[in-house]
Amino acid sequence: MKWLSLGAALVAASLPAAAAVNLRAGEWRLGMVIEITGGSGPNPGKLEREMCLDPSDAAKLVLPPNAPCRVFDLRESPEEITWSVVCSQGPMRTRGTGRLEFHGTRFKGLIETRADSPYDMQVTQHLAGKRLGACKFPRKPAPDLKPYGGD
Repeated sequence: MKWLSLGAALVAASLPAAAAVNLRAGEWRLGMVIEITGGSGPNPGKLEREMCLDPSDAAKLVLPPNAPCRVFDLRESPEEITWSVVCSQGPMRTRGTGRLEFHGTRFKGLIETRADSPYDMQVTQHLAGKRLGACKFPRKPAPDLKPYGGD
């Protein structure tokens, strides 16, 4: 369940580069409300995070890094991204769909997944984002690694 709470909200290294979505580059406040129906344990409720995004980062909103998931039926346009997902974590298998709508300085979305039996749990993630302005700390490329000279 931990990957769900970090969720869909942040990073998909295995996805192809997104189409030029209508997402204005800058510092964004991302919010997510998670609803768990039929599950046990704590519900993380509302989560927020600020991060620097540009249109090429749109796929980062689909799936967290290292998530035990496979995305398919990915469709992208300037206005939206839709996808289907299947995940496996230990004995638990989940499947679902997602949709993000982009409006320049705002976006919203919904991800719905259901765990297979015997877990019979539904997780609904409501996503939203609002551009706050220019990035606080512009991204810098990582410096090239240099061989260690040794002592």
